[in-house]
Amino acid sequence: MDDLDRKANDAADQAAFDASQRQAEEQEREAEAQAKAKRQAEDEGREAQLKAGTKRRAEEQERQAQAQALAKTGRQTADQEREAHAAAGAKRRAEEQEREAQAQAQAKARRQAEEQERDAQVKAGAKRRAEEQEREAQAQAQAKARRQAEEQERLAQGKAGAKRRTEADTRQTQSSKDKYG
Repeated sequence: MDDLDRKANDAADQAAFDASQRQAEEQEREAEAQAKAKRQAEDEGREAQLKAGTKRRAEEQERQAQAQALAKTGRQTADQEREAHAAAGAKRRAEEQEREAQAQAQAKARRQAEEQERDAQVKAGAKRRAEEQEREAQAQAQAKARRQAEEQERLAQGKAGAKRRTEADTRQTQSSKDKYG
């Protein structure tokens, strides 16, 4: 029986060894599965972190792009506003220059018209004075001619009177000669 007990013991030992071996193998498989799961979880964690980092970087780039776009739009708006102000200023200056040019042209035209009016008045005054002088000269000439005519008439009358007297004297003398003769 000893042999049988020994075989039974050997079988029991073998069974215990096999069970122990199976348990060890099972534990090893579980440990490998846990290690694999742990590695996979770590890999997934790293991937998730990478994705999260990539997402954060993409979001940051998006925010930077939006900020740059807003800044660019702001600069463009400011530039456009400055250009609009400059254009409005240039337009105001051009309008002011136009008004000044018109005012100068009107003032020049007014001065020229006033100068022409003064010239016309001077010419009209000169013409009136010339006409007055002409009338005075004519009046003086007529008065002189009248005085000369009157003088000539008086002289002629004086001569005629003297001739008549002379003739009368001659007749009287002739008559006296004829009478006393």
